[in-house]
Amino acid sequence: MAEPETEARKPVLQLKSQKFRDARQGDWRALNAALDKIDSRGLGQFSIDEILNLPVLYRSAMSSLSMAQSISLDRNMITYLQALCARAYVTIYGPHTRFKDVVSSFFLKAWPQAIRKLAAELW
Repeated sequence: MAEPETEARKPVLQLKSQKFRDARQGDWRALNAALDKIDSRGLGQFSIDEILNLPVLYRSAMSSLSMAQSISLDRNMITYLQALCARAYVTIYGPHTRFKDVVSSFFLKAWPQAIRKLAAELW
């Protein structure tokens, strides 16, 4: 008879690492799949609904990260969420120019312009 009373005293909400992961992993996978799709094909392949859902998935992952850190869950899960959130942040809010465009712009425009300005001051 003592066992049912002990179980009745346990808190209703017990966030274990596996329960936490199971409840939220679908959103993490959806965000990861969306980021992979952006990396491979760009935003042009997205529907309006998919584009509008990106920040929602990002905020959900950030919320999961915050909760995982506050209740000291599995370190591997926290590391995964940190990487996922950082990748999503850069993809959603970061610059949308390609590295090769930046480099070519520098060598074709900015550098020659700087040389011309310097030459004008020297001669």
